[in-house]
Amino acid sequence: MIGNLALVGSSPDLIAGVTAVAAGAILAMLVDTMIPEATEATHDYSGLIAVCGFLGAFILSKSGG
Repeated sequence: MIGNLALVGSSPDLIAGVTAVAAGAILAMLVDTMIPEATEATHDYSGLIAVCGFLGAFILSKSGG
């Protein structure tokens, strides 16, 4: 509720940025808790690696034209 009140009248770009950060945090949390066995060697960075992979795939899909 506080976030909603704080962002009233904000630009759509700011709202999209906040939503993207929240989605990245949820993705990192899911990877870190749901698949630790698959990332045993890089467990400390598995969430960050997954988010970077998704971000890279998104950038490539948008730059393809």
